[in-house]
Amino acid sequence: MINAAGLLVLAGCFIWQLLMRHKQAVVYVDSIKLFNAYQFKKDMYNRIEQSYGSKMGFVDSLEQHAVAGQLNPDQLRSFEIDRDELSHAIATSKNETDRAIWERLNQVIKKFGDQDKYELIIGANGMGTVLYGQADKDITDAVINYANKEYENK
Repeated sequence: MINAAGLLVLAGCFIWQLLMRHKQAVVYVDSIKLFNAYQFKKDMYNRIEQSYGSKMGFVDSLEQHAVAGQLNPDQLRSFEIDRDELSHAIATSKNETDRAIWERLNQVIKKFGDQDKYELIIGANGMGTVLYGQADKDITDAVINYANKEYENK
C-alpha cells in the first residue's frame, strides 16, 4: 500500500515530467529569419529606402543613359562618382541600422529567455553555429512574434 509520502513523490515526479516535456532548456532561433521578419528592421529599411529613393532614381536614370552611350566622358565620370558615393552611403546606413537592430533584438531575446526561463538560446544562421537542431527546439516563430509585439508596444 502506498502512503501519503509515496503519493506525493509520485505526483511530484509526474508534474516534473510534464514540465520537462513542456519547457526545453536549450533551444535555437534562426537568426536570419528573425532579423528579416522583425518589424522594426522592416520599418528602418523602409526609412533608408525613402531617404535615398530620389537619389537612387536619379542614379538609375543616369545609368540608363550611360549604358546607352549618351553620356560624355565627364558626365560618365561624374555618374560613376555619384553612384559609388550613393552605394557607400546606403551601405553605411544599413550597417549602422543593422547594429541598432541587433542591439534591440538582443535585449528582446534576453527578456524573452528570462520570461520563458530558457537556459540557453542558440542562434542558427546557416553558417555553422548550429549544424543540427530538432524541429521542436526551434523557437524562431515564437521569438519573432514576441519581438514584433514588443516593438508595437513601444
